[in-house]
Amino acid sequence: MNYVRFFHIATGAHPYAYQKALAEHDWDVLIAPTGLGKTAAVIVAWLWRRRAHPNSTPRRLVYCLPMRTLVEQTERNTRNWLKHLGEAGFGEKLLRFSEVFFFWGGII
Repeated sequence: MNYVRFFHIATGAHPYAYQKALAEHDWDVLIAPTGLGKTAAVIVAWLWRRRAHPNSTPRRLVYCLPMRTLVEQTERNTRNWLKHLGEAGFGEKLLRFSEVFFFWGGII
């Protein structure tokens, strides 16, 4: 299994070159225009790395977003990607460490 196939299973799309590079290399900053899949790039790459390199990949991924609609969209997309991966046989290993939680403003 390679990352391109993994990404396609999760999202139903083929990754852009930058999305593939993000999964294969460390990046400090990600700059891309609206609508080019930054959320999928980060979350699916993190899932890939957690699966392939669990000891060197952070156990948690935290997303801080400025609007409730973005929070809801990110949660919905992440759950869908996990569902698709689970249906393809990745569920046991991925779901063991991939739960989706969201918090609204304030101190956690």
